[in-house]
Amino acid sequence: ELPTGCEITALTTVLNYWGYSVSKETMADNYLPKCDIEVGDFLNYFLGDPYTDYSFGCYANPIVVAANSYFSNNGGRHAAYNYSGNDFSVILKEVESGNPVVIWSTFERREAFVRPEFTWELANGQRLTWISPEHCVALIGYDLDSGTVTISDPMEGIVTCDLSVIDARYRQLASQAVAIRPISKNNSGVTDPTKNEPTTSSETK
Repeated sequence: ELPTGCEITALTTVLNYWGYSVSKETMADNYLPKCDIEVGDFLNYFLGDPYTDYSFGCYANPIVVAANSYFSNNGGRHAAYNYSGNDFSVILKEVESGNPVVIWSTFERREAFVRPEFTWELANGQRLTWISPEHCVALIGYDLDSGTVTISDPMEGIVTCDLSVIDARYRQLASQAVAIRPISKNNSGVTDPTKNEPTTSSETK
């Protein structure tokens, strides 16, 4: 249904895990910030339309905004936090606490590569270059003894993967991540969940 909507689908998977009965289509239609590629950038918007095959996607900020907008409108008991820029070990600790984390990776865990023909220049002079084949999954478990992680992949379902490969792809995609946490927990030390500002620059990745 959403051929380029892996980001909002991965988020919806986590929302469903927490007991929110919402569809990926509802999240895409009503909560995901979207714009044309000539208008905005992928740090703040989903570029294009997730219902099409030829759109780009987004990084963590629009997914944080989508989740928190949904919680605000539906009496949510959780909040979304931008975990981008954290070491992968921090992401694993969050999963260990029982909180699945939306992370950016690549399609079929392929090696990432930069697409210089797709570059955006922001008002502040920052240049953003798209990285392919961008993909988004929910990290739901890991096993250090076997060196594996378990992901819920919008394209493949539940998959067990090599931990070092997922770690590498996460870093290649600018270390983008979103955690959904119960608001009763101690959420100190993480990005303000309502802030919609760039947290990393793909220019250096």
